[in-house]
Amino acid sequence: GQAYEATAERTRAVSVPAIVVGALTNAVPGLVKRRGIVGGLAAVQGTVMRIESTLDFSLRVPVRAQDELGQMAAALNSLLERLQASLRTIAQSAVNVEAASATLTESAAQVARASQAQSASAADMAASVEELTVSIGEVGTQAGETRQATLAAGQLAQSGQAVVEQTVADIRSIAQAVEDASARIRVLGDQSA
Repeated sequence: GQAYEATAERTRAVSVPAIVVGALTNAVPGLVKRRGIVGGLAAVQGTVMRIESTLDFSLRVPVRAQDELGQMAAALNSLLERLQASLRTIAQSAVNVEAASATLTESAAQVARASQAQSASAADMAASVEELTVSIGEVGTQAGETRQATLAAGQLAQSGQAVVEQTVADIRSIAQAVEDASARIRVLGDQSA
């Protein structure tokens, strides 16, 4: 009787702390991993939301590890780099359009000057015809150059619009994927808790 009770008491004294230590050993890594996943997703989601609200495409997601979340953050950063490069191309296209517009304005000014020269030379018919021929040649050359510049500007604008539309679609897709992943991880975390 007493030997059995003493053995049972010693067994309980050893078993209870062992069970507690075992439970903590299993629970702590899971909680730490869950915090890392939730924190990583929160960083990605926060950055995407800041980009969406501020349109600041220079923002980057911090890459904290080389796991799936780190790979996703690196891929998002790569997409943002490409988007930023596309936006630089669009900005350069806008500069080119502005230059084409300046050329067009100069051409119009030259046409106006040529017209003034023709009306001022009306008294001398031979000189007027010669000046008119020269002016028409210049106008034709400049009109051809202006047409080319206008066509190029139109093509650049269409290209830029397509890039921006694709980029916006890609960002929305990534934002949705991040939200879906975050919801799945929360469900998994709730199920494991």
